[in-house]
Amino acid sequence: MDKMLKKTNKIILGIICFLLASVTILAFGGTSAIAYAQTKDLDSKFACNMTAYDNYVLNERLLDLTKSHIKQNMGEDFLIEKTKTLYDFDGNKYTLFELSPTGYIIYHIDSGKFVEYSAESVSPYLNVSKNLYYGGAMQYYYGVKDTLQHTIKKDINFSASNISMLALDSRKMVKALNVNILESNIDYINGKCSNINIANIEGEVEKKEKSLSKTTSARIGMTSFFPNLKTASQIGYRDGGACGYIATNLVIGYNYFAFDYGLISNSSYVNFSNKTMNGSGLTDRLLVLNGENPNGGNFGGTTSNTMYNVMKDYMDEINNYESWKCSWYLLSPNTKSTLDDGYPVALFGSFDNPQASGSINHAVVAYDYGNYGLFNMYRKYRVHFGWTDYASVWLESPVVGSNFFMKIS
Repeated sequence: MDKMLKKTNKIILGIICFLLASVTILAFGGTSAIAYAQTKDLDSKFACNMTAYDNYVLNERLLDLTKSHIKQNMGEDFLIEKTKTLYDFDGNKYTLFELSPTGYIIYHIDSGKFVEYSAESVSPYLNVSKNLYYGGAMQYYYGVKDTLQHTIKKDINFSASNISMLALDSRKMVKALNVNILESNIDYINGKCSNINIANIEGEVEKKEKSLSKTTSARIGMTSFFPNLKTASQIGYRDGGACGYIATNLVIGYNYFAFDYGLISNSSYVNFSNKTMNGSGLTDRLLVLNGENPNGGNFGGTTSNTMYNVMKDYMDEINNYESWKCSWYLLSPNTKSTLDDGYPVALFGSFDNPQASGSINHAVVAYDYGNYGLFNMYRKYRVHFGWTDYASVWLESPVVGSNFFMKIS
């Protein structure tokens, strides 16, 4: 019944589009009318081909809203070239606008928000058009048989059994988007008002409100961020026994990309396009704050308490001691709850060495957990080991001496 209704709606939509083009030609007459229609009805063709709504008028209004967004936030020199429909892992709908000469916009249907846009980057879905999935920033996938393939990073794919892991992050994003629905955008699309409220098209007013309000909903999931940090330049690695500083670098880096609130003031510390860290700059700065010479080696050992004090100095240095709460604890009684809240945890202790037999005193960053053994009575943590090519290591019942983490205060 639903399929038949959708088919009927598409037929009606096609008839409406044909009639709209015919009326335009009749209204202006002759060859000049055809030329006019070819130019004037470009937007109508887009609206007819859009699948955001099963209704031409709603699609046309969304197109108008998006053009206003482009003018308000991106400039005059961008044209909408294509539209595509994206879904998250629970079936929530997004509309992608691919721009010319470059750029893209992603709009969330239910909240009326433009959740992601860029004037410099090409569309992450540029060369794919079917079975498109979106789970938030840097989570761009398309379906291939029984797997999801990342559209940019070809070495990342998920089997059907692992898709539920992605859904956890996208649900948090949808929940956050729906907290403050942009009613003005929804009302315009539904024809309840005739004017677009420019101030509420995710422009400067919206950005200012975001910067003043605190949210605990991440813009990027831990289970997508940490496994992608595979090379030394991405994880802030350096030798000399700096594992505590590297782990703190990773904690800061994730929280910066997920929540921002001014955690990084030096742009050289991060790679914005890939949402990764950039070399050892931040790690070196943390060493300096603890009185170490980053040009030296064999640094003194660190504990979670050491990095807690370094972090306080770092927050004072960037004038950000009010937004974040830094904490350290003996053992790891609160690691699970902190991970559940969406924040990574640096673990300091004795861990199985993934490169050889035996254990190693080390600092790692936990970003996921699970249970194993009889009746799932034992806990394991998925960690970034702070080494190249060891971005996803499962530690079963690790011996944790203490932990360190940050939360939005």
